[in-house]
Amino acid sequence: MFQQLLKILSHELDSTALVMVIAAGVAGLILWLVGARYSRPILTLVGVAFGTVFGLKLPQWYGWHIEPMATAVALSLLLGLTAYGLHRLWVGAYLGVAWVAWVTFAAWVMIAGAAHWQWPAYDLSQPLPQYLLDLYKSVPDQMHKWLPYLAGTAAVSGLALAILFPRLGALLLWSTVGFSMLFLSGLMLLRRWDPSLLQRLPDKFRYQAAIVGGAIVVGALVQWWTAARSGPKSHEEHESPAQPTELSART
Repeated sequence: MFQQLLKILSHELDSTALVMVIAAGVAGLILWLVGARYSRPILTLVGVAFGTVFGLKLPQWYGWHIEPMATAVALSLLLGLTAYGLHRLWVGAYLGVAWVAWVTFAAWVMIAGAAHWQWPAYDLSQPLPQYLLDLYKSVPDQMHKWLPYLAGTAAVSGLALAILFPRLGALLLWSTVGFSMLFLSGLMLLRRWDPSLLQRLPDKFRYQAAIVGGAIVVGALVQWWTAARSGPKSHEEHESPAQPTELSART
């Protein structure tokens, strides 16, 4: 699985790309360890960012005679406010997307095997939904039978988990997203600086899947542990100012 992933990732890293990869790795490490603690503000900022980017592109994609800034402001407000107010729903949506990405890649490794596949280039003038449809059509034919069911199951599972168990959903979301960023950045940096280290990674799928799943579980446990430790401390700090008042009243 790791070897197939390296084939998809970019082979050349210039100075700008190298800085971006390192920054993504650092951000992934932070999200992997403490992301759930700041889940709501992070998702709000992500919603505003997505709304701005896609809002600027919508008139160009669909030929609307509307000022792009107007759609950017409207969509950024819509996504930002809903991400803040409907936090549980957005956690489930993002968790489902993250799981779909990993399940899709695992299915490609298991079903398509060593089938040759080239990631299609993206033209900024092309509507993103159309590009995603073309991306799906370009995958090996063996995946067309099973991928909709596997991806659908992963998406529904992530959404349902976050709605029923919001705290667990947030822990798993940021552990999955953070580890994914850290892992992909690490692979790209290792290939650039010391490719021989990549040969030491396990080559069997079950071991690789165990590493990914175990790392996600570890990240969720670390976030839960740090949140549990910070809770009593903040509670004590909140209660401490009342003690002098109580003593003076008794006196």
